[in-house]
Amino acid sequence: MAQTSKAVVLVVMLAAIAGGFTYGWMKGKPETAPESFEAVSWMAREFDLTAEQLAQVERMHAAYRAVCDEHCRVIMESRTQLAQLRERGASAEVLEDAEASVVAADLNCRADLREHVRAVAAAMNGDAGERYLAMIMPKVAEFDHSAAPDLQLNPNHDPDGGEPHH
Repeated sequence: MAQTSKAVVLVVMLAAIAGGFTYGWMKGKPETAPESFEAVSWMAREFDLTAEQLAQVERMHAAYRAVCDEHCRVIMESRTQLAQLRERGASAEVLEDAEASVVAADLNCRADLREHVRAVAAAMNGDAGERYLAMIMPKVAEFDHSAAPDLQLNPNHDPDGGEPHH
C-alpha cells in the first residue's frame, strides 16, 4: 500500500511540474485561438519577432477577426443572392446588379485586408515587415474567400481535415 501511495504522489508531482512548466512557457506567449496558433508560431519563427511584436501582431489579428467575419458574411450573402437569382432566371439587368454586389464585396474585403497586412508589417522590424509584405500581398490578390484567412493568408481548415469553415 505504501508503494502505491508513493507512486501516486510521484505521478501527481510529475504532472504538476509538467503543468507548471507548460504554464510558464505559454505565459509569455499571447493568447491565441487554436486555429491561429500555427500561423502565429510561423510568424515568430519566419520573421524573428520579439515577444512584444508577436503579442502586438496577435492582438491585431484578433481585432481584425470581427472585420473579416463581417466581410465573409457580406460576401456569402451576395453570392447566395446571385445564385438564387440565377436559379429563378432573373433578368440580365438584375443579374448584373447582383454580380456587381459580389465584386464590390470582394473589393471591399481585399482593401481592408491589404490595410491590415500593411499594419501587421509595420509592427515588425523594417526588413521583416518588407519581406512579409512581399510574401503576403500577392496572396491578397489571389485570395478566393473560400474561408477566413490565417496570418499567412491560407484558408483555415478544420484540424481534422474537413472542409474550410466560414
